[in-house]
Amino acid sequence: MLRVLLALFLLIPLPVLGDEPTTTTITEAFDENGWTSVISYDSGGAENSVTNLYDGTYLCDGYCLEYNRNSGNGYVLRLWWDRTDIETFAVDLSGLNNDWDIKYLYTDDTDSGWIVNTFTANQPEESPAWEDNEFTYTETSGKFIKEVNLNFYSDYMGLDNIAITYTNPPPTTTTTTTTTTTTTTTIPPTEEELNFADTGIYETNSERANREANEAEAARVQAAQDWERDKNLEETGYWELDSERRDRESRTFIVGDEEVEYTQTEVDDGTVERDLERQENEELYGCLSFMVGHLP
Repeated sequence: MLRVLLALFLLIPLPVLGDEPTTTTITEAFDENGWTSVISYDSGGAENSVTNLYDGTYLCDGYCLEYNRNSGNGYVLRLWWDRTDIETFAVDLSGLNNDWDIKYLYTDDTDSGWIVNTFTANQPEESPAWEDNEFTYTETSGKFIKEVNLNFYSDYMGLDNIAITYTNPPPTTTTTTTTTTTTTTTIPPTEEELNFADTGIYETNSERANREANEAEAARVQAAQDWERDKNLEETGYWELDSERRDRESRTFIVGDEEVEYTQTEVDDGTVERDLERQENEELYGCLSFMVGHLP
C-alpha cells in the first residue's frame, strides 16, 4: 500500500513555489525645499510654487504644488523619470474647473495620444463648484510609462502625491507569433501640438499669427520711439519723446542767466510770472525789495 501511495505522489504534478511579485511606489510628496527631485518636471512656463498653506485640505498633505497661479493658457506640465518599468501613474488633483487632458509616453517611443478627462464637480460648496480627483492609471497593454504630459488649460489648481509604481520582479510576457493583417490609422498632430513643438506655446495657428503680429507691431513702435529719443538726446541731452520734449520746453524759462524748468503747477499758479517779475525788478532797481509789498 505504501508503494502505491508513493507512486501516486510521484505522478501528481506539484506547483513550483517562487518569489511572489511585489509592487513598489515612488512618490513626489514635496517638502519645504520644493520638489524633492524624485520625479523630474517641466512646468511648461506656468507660474507655480510649493506651499503648505493648504495642509490637510483640498487633497493637500503637508506641502503641495500650486500650478498655473496666473490662470494662463497654453501650458503643458511634463513629468518624467529614469525607470523603464513603470506601470501605474497616480496624482491628487484639486480645484479642477474644466475638462483636462493627459498623454502617456512609453519606453518604446510611442504614446497614447491626448486623452480627455471630463470635469465632474464634486465640491459644490465651493464657488464656483470644482472637482477634487485622486487620479490613478495603470497601463495594461504590456508597455511601460516613461513620461506623462498634462494640460489643465487655464485652471489654477493644486497637485500632490505624484506617484509611480512598478512590479518587482517585472511581469513576464509570453510572446506568441501569429500572422495578422493590421490597419494602422495615424492621427496627425493638432495645430496646438505643432505650434507647441515649434514655439513652446500651446496655441492655434490663428492665435499664433495674432500674437506674432502684435509682438512685431510692439517691437516696431518701440524701435520708432527709441529712434526719436536718441535724436532728442543728441540735440538736447534729454532722452525723451517729441511730446515729452514739447511739454518740458513749454515749462522752461530763462530767469536771469539760468534756464529753469518749472512744473505745470508752478506755471498755472503764477510762480513763473512772479519769478520773471522779480528778475526784471532786480535788473531795474538792483534789488527785490520793491516787490515785497506786492507779493501774494
